[in-house]
This record gives sequence, C-alpha cells and structure tokens, in this order.
Amino acid sequence: MEENNKKLEDKFKKGVEYLEADNLKDAIDAFEEVVKQNDKDAAAHFNLGLACTRMARSDIVKDELYEDRMDEEAWILRAISEFNKVLEYEPDNKEAKENIEVLKKLQAMGI
Repeated sequence: MEENNKKLEDKFKKGVEYLEADNLKDAIDAFEEVVKQNDKDAAAHFNLGLACTRMARSDIVKDELYEDRMDEEAWILRAISEFNKVLEYEPDNKEAKENIEVLKKLQAMGI
C-alpha cells in the first residue's frame, strides 16, 4: 500500500512538472492516472482542471494531440467537471469556485 502511495505521489509530481512545462497532454495523462487510482485526490482533480483549461485556451492543434479531437468547449466542460469534483471533497475551495466562474463566463461568450 505504501509503495502504491509513493507511485501515485511521484505520478502527481510528474504531472505538476508537465503542467509547469506546458506539456499539457502528458500532464492530463498523469493526473488522469492519479484520479483513476484515487478519485478523492482533490489536488489531482484541481490540476487536471487547470490542464484542461489551458488546453481550451491553447493555440495547439488539438488533433495532433488526440485522435478524437476535442474543441475548446469540450475542454471547458471537462475543466468545470474537474473543478466541481474538487468542490465535492473541498467545498470551500475558493480557487476551484473562481475557476468555474471564469470558465462559465468563457462558455457564455461562446468560446
């Protein structure tokens, strides 16, 4: 069990490194792996939401990253979903609430 926790912690740290380097696909993959193993990891959901938000706002041609192309709205919806997951475990998380607000405004503007 302790070894598994160490692996998840390492995967999370790698995801943060990828996110900081703007390597969004690898960051998303890393955080998805963490939440697959521990769905209650609010920090992983938060960072996954950040990565999805950046994908929505990125100029990257998304079909180069994923075979099944996701447009900006789909990334926004995914990010909102991840931030809502954070709020399930941390109802007072101010940053998650603020990110949801901003994303909903972008969505309302048709972005």
